[in-house]
Amino acid sequence: MMHKSALTTAAFFGLSLAAFAQTKVTYADQISPIFRNACTNCHNPDKKKAGLDLTTYQATIAGSENGPVIKPGNADGSLIYKVCKPDGDPKMPPKGDALSEGDMALLKAWIAGFALENANSKPATVSANKVDVAVVSLAKPDGPPPMPGDLPMEPFVKSRANNAIIAMAASPWAPLVAIGGQRQVLLYNTETLDRVGVLAFPEGFPNTLRFSRNAKLLIAGGGLGGKLGKVVMWDVATGERIGTVGNEADSVLAADISPDQQFVALGGPNKQVKIFNTKDGKQTGLIKKHTEWITAIAYSPDGRYLATADRNGGVEVWESGAEPKPFNTLAGHKVACTALAFMPGVLASASEDGKIALWNVKEGTEIRSWAAHAGGALWVDFTPDGRIVSCGRDKIAKVWDATGKQIIATEAFADLALRCTLSSDRIIASDWTGDIRVYSIEGKKLGTLSANPAGIAEQLVQFEKTLTDAQAALPNLQKAVTDAEARVKTEREAAEAKRKADLAAAEQRKATAAKALADAKAGPANAEKAAETVKAQIEKSQIALGAARKSAGEIETAAASRQRENAEVAAKQAQANFDRAKAELTRLTELRAKAAAGSPEFAKAEQQVKEFQPNFAQAEKALADAKRAVEAAPVPPGRDKVDAAKAAVAAAEKSLEDLRQQNQKALAEVGRIKGVTPKAIADAEKSVQAVDAEIAKLQTGKIAPAPESAEKVATLQKSFAALTAQIEQLRANRNKFKEGSPDYARANEPVQARKIELAKVETDLNAAKAAIAGPQPTEGEKALAAAKAALDAANAQVTASQGGVARWKRAQIYQTVFNAKQTVAEKQAKHDDLIATAKDAFRQVELAKQGIVNAEKTVADGPKNVADKEAALAKLKHEAEAAAAAVVAAEKAVADHKTAAEAALKAIAAEADAGAKKFAEAEAQSARLKEERAKFKEGTPEYGKANEAYQAAKAEIEKARIASDAAKAKAAKPPENPVPTDLAEAVKKAELDAKIASKKLAPAEKSVAAAKKETEDAKKQARELKGRIAQMEKDAVKTKAAAEKATIAAAKDLDDAKAAAEKLRAQYEAGKKAAGTPSKLSQN
Repeated sequence: MMHKSALTTAAFFGLSLAAFAQTKVTYADQISPIFRNACTNCHNPDKKKAGLDLTTYQATIAGSENGPVIKPGNADGSLIYKVCKPDGDPKMPPKGDALSEGDMALLKAWIAGFALENANSKPATVSANKVDVAVVSLAKPDGPPPMPGDLPMEPFVKSRANNAIIAMAASPWAPLVAIGGQRQVLLYNTETLDRVGVLAFPEGFPNTLRFSRNAKLLIAGGGLGGKLGKVVMWDVATGERIGTVGNEADSVLAADISPDQQFVALGGPNKQVKIFNTKDGKQTGLIKKHTEWITAIAYSPDGRYLATADRNGGVEVWESGAEPKPFNTLAGHKVACTALAFMPGVLASASEDGKIALWNVKEGTEIRSWAAHAGGALWVDFTPDGRIVSCGRDKIAKVWDATGKQIIATEAFADLALRCTLSSDRIIASDWTGDIRVYSIEGKKLGTLSANPAGIAEQLVQFEKTLTDAQAALPNLQKAVTDAEARVKTEREAAEAKRKADLAAAEQRKATAAKALADAKAGPANAEKAAETVKAQIEKSQIALGAARKSAGEIETAAASRQRENAEVAAKQAQANFDRAKAELTRLTELRAKAAAGSPEFAKAEQQVKEFQPNFAQAEKALADAKRAVEAAPVPPGRDKVDAAKAAVAAAEKSLEDLRQQNQKALAEVGRIKGVTPKAIADAEKSVQAVDAEIAKLQTGKIAPAPESAEKVATLQKSFAALTAQIEQLRANRNKFKEGSPDYARANEPVQARKIELAKVETDLNAAKAAIAGPQPTEGEKALAAAKAALDAANAQVTASQGGVARWKRAQIYQTVFNAKQTVAEKQAKHDDLIATAKDAFRQVELAKQGIVNAEKTVADGPKNVADKEAALAKLKHEAEAAAAAVVAAEKAVADHKTAAEAALKAIAAEADAGAKKFAEAEAQSARLKEERAKFKEGTPEYGKANEAYQAAKAEIEKARIASDAAKAKAAKPPENPVPTDLAEAVKKAELDAKIASKKLAPAEKSVAAAKKETEDAKKQARELKGRIAQMEKDAVKTKAAAEKATIAAAKDLDDAKAAAEKLRAQYEAGKKAAGTPSKLSQN
């Protein structure tokens, strides 16, 4: 292709048209872009102003409603060239800048070179699209979902700034998202966030992206505003461009492919929806119902319906097919509908009114709608499982369930959120600034994507730098691990020594605890045994007391002193009372000793001791008084033996009483021991368990969690779950009200309160879990863990960077393979062009010769043609003259009629004037006769004669008056005398005939002039072509020879390119095989 400036220069320096011919200026390569840039806004299939369509070669050659606009070989004689000149009449284009000198030179060269369609001088053939009909299914297709294989990764365009992202789509079955950029479509794996391919879209900017129902195809609709609009289809797995449809004069704004892949529907600023057959690219249907730009198009999953929407809020549903039929109008949005999405039986629509509406497609009724985005909803889409994702002017992307309940909302973007989609459980959303974010379904930001990514080399440099930095950091990180391990070793040796010492101490405490447990368990039996011993002693003491009493009774005499006896009895009773008081005080003191100081039991026992102490003091005083009374009483004679016997009895009684008290104490001790033994045993067992746990911990370095800790965790987990459920219920209640309303605020209060409780429970739960987790690591262990984590992270970074380097090196290698294939294709095209050039070298010579023949025929036919046209002109002139004469005759008849009418009017006026004059004369005559009569005496013959004359004059006066009045009346209202209809119609007809004849004269005169000029032009063209033909033949010979020679070199270049491409491909495949890498550059 020759550059415009070269052609312009050639034209300026007067190079031969053969030179232009050798450049092969063609419609496809040079002229179509000129027309699209300046002309097709008006001259396209939709508008077709003046019946002219310049969007295709065939339509251009066909011309306008006034005939051909191109005369191949004769630029100056071609209408399109004339009107595009700066002084063209009419001037084209009518508005805006005229064609540049370079464009005009190209246009002239193209026409002078016989208006070739393409470089091969053959009619362009449209290759069939490679789109297969698909089986419609609502279920996921069998087998693994389609993912890109080996695709180029180098961006076709790298701009300085990001653009707003208005085209995005996720595969319905695979972890794949497509994002529209400048003249390209980027493919990303939504699981790894890796770029997996770049598809070229040289038509301009993608405005809409859609995956086919089975996820095998991807379509992009877009173009250049006011210039070009197309829909492109790709095979997802191979990246092959398998077809295009549409040839619009403006960019495509919305498009979708039917589930069976037979049709593509597209629309844009022309307010029309067009249906195209995907196989041959031909238009099959047209929808003209919309009154504004088409903003959204969607096919239903079962393929039965097609939904379309516009910038006025109109939403229409059609029975899909080659020619869609009206089905339902969905009236719900009053402003622009921005997006449509289908799931079986349900259509979702988004609008600038901020709402998302769900529609029953079959019934044409609204299922539900809700305020989704303040300021306007800009996008909505369904996932295969029925969830809804949307975004809007509130800068937020949201996910909803099928009932409209919000599942999650992302954080706000910096600008309007334009597009979003859901791939599995990952939200991908973009905004006006070009920011593309990926979130988990929980709302956590996972990463970013780009529609304007770095190239392969830049990515490779980045990963290599990251790898180098990570590898450089490894030695220091490894040293930090080694140092931390040494520190931990020291700490552990010290800890081991301490553990052994602690273990020995624990073993000792275990022995003590075990003895205490054994004593606690044996306590009741030992106490009972002691009680039995006391009981046996009491029985012996009772026998001894009986014997002593018998002996004392025999010895005692009647002479015993009654006084002393009474004193002894009183003393014995006082002793008994004292003993009982002492025993009670002892019991109360022991109870106080057993109670814990400060406890209620201790306080009670303390009070009882204080209250009983006066009683004890009284008993003690009474005993002392009784003993003094005994000592003061006289001893009867012979009493020494009696006293001895009684003393023996007293001793025996005291021994028995002591034994009885011991028995009471023993029994009390048995009861006490039996009462406290279970607790003592439990306490002892707990002590043993604690020591065992300590020993186990010391032996293994670990400790089992206490049962109460696990119970606490379980309890807190239940509380956490219960509070979570309560919050969900409260949120559901809150969402019944409009956000910002008083009802919403009231319903929000318990939600926030429960959230505070939940936060506290969560904190407690984490603390309880941490307690179960066991002892905290030492500072050395923490340092070691941190060092190992840093080392592991660095190693992971190294591994990831190595994978990235390997991946981008493979991408770089594959790019060379891809570029080599492109080079082969280019060299093949060049080779084919050279063959065609050699074959068609004499094509322009043949066209020139045919041009000479045509020109000579035009010259030969010229005189007759001119004569015929002059004869026709003469006939038309004669007809015009006759028509003019008829006009004159008709006008004369009308004038004659008008003259006669005017004469009649004048006669009436004259008659009125004459009547008035006669009346005046009669009056004057009457007055004169009256005067004459007055000269005579009344009654005289003279008077009588004069009176007769006077009376006769008066009669004449009356007649004259009547005649004058009649004439005046006639003059005041003259009779109408219009031009007769036949005369008027005759004039009109004559004038129309004259006008028609006159109009025919100008074209006829121009035709005569054109015929003469055509003859002269043909003579000139014949002379020029004859003058050029020899040189053209020489040029053709040279061109053919040069092309044939160049073909040989091109064939070698082609073979070399093929060999190089095959070698690169083999190396690439061998590299993949050696690395065990599948044919997907997205995998590391």
